[in-house]
Amino acid sequence: MVENLNQRSDRIAPHREDGGDPGHQEGRRPADHNARGEASLLALISRLGSELQLLLRQECDLAKTELEQKATEAKRGLLHAALGTVIFAIAIPLVLLAVTAGIATGFAALGFSLIASVAIGFAITAILSLTAAAIVWSRASKLLSPENLKLKETKKSIQATTEWAKTKLHHLS
Repeated sequence: MVENLNQRSDRIAPHREDGGDPGHQEGRRPADHNARGEASLLALISRLGSELQLLLRQECDLAKTELEQKATEAKRGLLHAALGTVIFAIAIPLVLLAVTAGIATGFAALGFSLIASVAIGFAITAILSLTAAAIVWSRASKLLSPENLKLKETKKSIQATTEWAKTKLHHLS
């Protein structure tokens, strides 16, 4: 009877001495499980590729939007620079002459000679002019600075996407 049971179990599920499945070579999975594994791996890789394409499109859109914003800021900076130039080229000489004349008149009233009054008037007017020019150019240089024109949001987003992709690839391996 024991011999009958052994013969039956051999027919139902033959065994190997190493305990592995006798229908398969050592270290290999059944063919259908292997095919399913490969199919799911291919599906994961395909999905990862699709997600990367979507992220790339989104990164490009973000970069485009940020570039447009930076271009607008650069235009404003150039406008400020142009405005400062126009002010100095047209309006300032007239204003400076009037200011100089007023200051010179004030010093002449205090008893300074005409030449000394005019010289002091021009010196004070020049200092005020240079201060105004420095303020306008300072604002323009801030708007046009390389740091202000960097695509900071795009850089952050690309770094985050890179980390995400590394994590996904790490989980696949």
